Parts: sequence; C-alpha cells; structure tokens
Amino acid sequence: MNMHRFRNAIVSFTLGLAPLAFVGCTSIPSAKEVAERGPSAIVGAWISELDGTKLVFEKDGVFRIEPNGSGAFTGRWSVEDGGVALMNDATAPGCTDAAGKYKPEVVRDTVRFTQVSDSCPAREEHMAWPWKREGTAKK
Repeated sequence: MNMHRFRNAIVSFTLGLAPLAFVGCTSIPSAKEVAERGPSAIVGAWISELDGTKLVFEKDGVFRIEPNGSGAFTGRWSVEDGGVALMNDATAPGCTDAAGKYKPEVVRDTVRFTQVSDSCPAREEHMAWPWKREGTAKK
C-alpha cells in the first residue's frame, strides 16, 4: 500500500469513528457538564460498588434505595451549596431524622460522594463507596 492510500485509509477510518465517539459521550456526563449542571448530573440510577444496592435519584427530588435482600425505601434530595442534602422518609429502616449532606463528583460512569455532614452511620458507609451508573456496573 502506498503512503497516499494509507493516509486516506487512516483519515476515512478516523472520520468514520468520530460520530460514534460523539454519540457514546452524550449519554454520560462529562466533567464539564457536571460543572455546568451541578448536582443534577446525578439524576438516574446508580449501583453501589459496596454491595450492589441501587440508588435512584429522580428529577422531582425523590430518591429511592433498593438494598439487596431487603425492602426498598424512599427519601428526598435537594441541591444545597453545590452539593446534595439527603433525608430519608419515615418508611426508611433508620435515620429518618438525620439529614446527610454530600458533594457529588461524577466522572464518566461513576459518582463519588464526599461527605460534608451526616449522622447516619449506614448512609455514611454506603456513600463512602463509588457508585456506577446502572447499565455500566460489573455484575
């Protein structure tokens, strides 16, 4: 293969992949999008790397916890000072009177929560672990 044909093949290959790269990146928030969107970038379903617990943040401010092997419960989340505040509903198995505040950081398909304040030991333990966006977590 001469250099001219080789160069054309490389250019064609690269241009063919460009749309796929763009489409693949639009479904997962980039660091720039997180900076622009703030904590709303966490909306969606996440799977804990600790134990497979599912955490779903709804756009309307409700979150749902679906632990492995026990009942699900809900709570409320809100944006506060660039972070999120979490408050379990009365149906939760514990910590119904304790608000937790965390700063989320989303990188590609993973969110990590840095604790600002929380007096709920079970929530502190779970939030200390990384969470993978549902559909990207290893099974």
